[in-house]
Amino acid sequence: MSVLNHLGQAAAVLLLLELMVVLLVFLGIFGGLGFGLHWVRGKTDWAFGKVNHYVGIGVRGIHQGTGYAVKPLILAVSFLDSVGSTVGALKGSVRAPHNRQNMVAARPVPEIMTGDTTAAPVDIP
Repeated sequence: MSVLNHLGQAAAVLLLLELMVVLLVFLGIFGGLGFGLHWVRGKTDWAFGKVNHYVGIGVRGIHQGTGYAVKPLILAVSFLDSVGSTVGALKGSVRAPHNRQNMVAARPVPEIMTGDTTAAPVDIP
């Protein structure tokens, strides 16, 4: 084994120790925050109870307000959609007999094959 192998192993051990120290520091910070916030919530339950009550009232008010604000738009869109569907159905029922008459009256146009394919098409009366 060379010296570089020993130095590489020593560096790996030092990095592992540093990782353990950083992990313990973060665990201590987050554990302290979790314990502290749990303790604060236990001491301020009266305040959270009042806030939760008012938050529920506020959420109901917001939903009611947005419902009243959007209701005319929903009604207008549904009315326009029903009018569009009715107009489309009327167009289809009006055009159906007209399309059938055109299909009966149409006659196939004969094609004339000439030797010159670059010439203009010839209309036969």
